[in-house]
Amino acid sequence: MTQEEIESIVPTVHYVHSIWIVMLIIGLCGGVLAWHKDHDNEDSLTEHFITHIITGILATFMVPLFLQMIGSTLLKTLAPNHHQFYVFVGFCSAAAFISHNFASKVSDRMMQDTQKKAKVAEKKADEALLKSESNFVEGLKTRGGILFQEENYDKALLYINEYLDHRPEDAGMLWRKAYILKRESNVSEAYELVSKAIELKTDPIALIYFNRACYGCLLNKSVESVIKDLEHAFKIDDDGKVVEYIKNDIEKDLKLFMKNTIFLDYLSSKGVQIDTEVG
Repeated sequence: MTQEEIESIVPTVHYVHSIWIVMLIIGLCGGVLAWHKDHDNEDSLTEHFITHIITGILATFMVPLFLQMIGSTLLKTLAPNHHQFYVFVGFCSAAAFISHNFASKVSDRMMQDTQKKAKVAEKKADEALLKSESNFVEGLKTRGGILFQEENYDKALLYINEYLDHRPEDAGMLWRKAYILKRESNVSEAYELVSKAIELKTDPIALIYFNRACYGCLLNKSVESVIKDLEHAFKIDDDGKVVEYIKNDIEKDLKLFMKNTIFLDYLSSKGVQIDTEVG
């Protein structure tokens, strides 16, 4: 590059720098002025000074962009070879000026979408967990019921106990547990469980009331309470099985009342004749 070319460029560079310096000074002055107007208390010094300065500078650097938008030729006159660069700086300043709000909106939107997706995923996970737990619990009930029907009471009780840990108000499984406990000579707890089953079950079957009558007899409850349970059993006995239950257990669970005239009279009224000489 020749000396003449260098000398022709240097003034241009100085000129370009001069415009930048002027814009910077004006931006600083505008920022200080805006801060001064907003300077109501001591907190404003630290809270707003830098914000006003930066805002003033960015606003000044956006002037070339504004001139370009309104079709002014002033920018070409001041910097015929560099006016596009000034416009570029103006765009950058505008982007910087709105970047915080723009970034915040994008960030908020992304956060909302993420939270929404997280909630959906959490809901699906909870539903899957509940379904898995429900299947497991129902499996315990099924297995316990099968073992109960097979009279494998020791193993059945293990499944029934674990099932009742999850579903403590299942009347059907409560009376089955009571049935097993009675055969383990835990008659007192069996009586409590079958009583709870009767309270919970909306449509108790005759066998539940009959079982409580038997447990009550074994615990030497009053004859009136035993008869009351038998009466409930007779009322809901649709297939006449209660009479059969009594005949099968009269020498076992009901043996204590075989000499009780009130009890025998009640059975007689139901068409159940007992040989009082038995036992």
